Amino acid sequence: MYTVWRAALKDEWATDRLSIENVRAMRGISLLHGESVRARWPELRIRVEAEGTPADHARVGVLSLASDRLKSLFEAEGVHAEYLPLIMTGLDVGRFWAVNVLDVVDCIDRDRSRYTTIDGRTEDIERLVINEVAIGHRPLVRVGETWANLVLASPRIVARVTEEGLTGMNFVDPEEREW
Repeated sequence: MYTVWRAALKDEWATDRLSIENVRAMRGISLLHGESVRARWPELRIRVEAEGTPADHARVGVLSLASDRLKSLFEAEGVHAEYLPLIMTGLDVGRFWAVNVLDVVDCIDRDRSRYTTIDGRTEDIERLVINEVAIGHRPLVRVGETWANLVLASPRIVARVTEEGLTGMNFVDPEEREW
């Protein structure tokens, strides 16, 4: 079963203690629709205020951050994504990357899900049922035709993350409302 990839909400490092210092540099850049931004990617600075061991995954606004370890795992599993360099300031936490998942699949089971549509995109999702046949065997996919920043992980990705002991992320059943 494919699950929603998200930051571990109970991990302060992964959700609360990071900020984009030069947020204006992101003007005109969207990481929500699986479009390449490499040619326009700015020298984005992420301020780290969380102490302790850095998580392997964190969220800052719409940015999904990955440590070198998580990036290596995704590359080894054939995830179709851009890994965009970040400049980490504040505390020394090593190298991190913004992950822009480029594999976009319209995989919402429209008959069994409950949602509204705004400007041709799925919004206000009350119940999300995934059509896994549409996904095929892709390791990580962005849910297409939605305003939500939803990325789904294959069972193989979930197993590898668990085996490697990577931190800062949860994988949630799409039909649960907690994503």
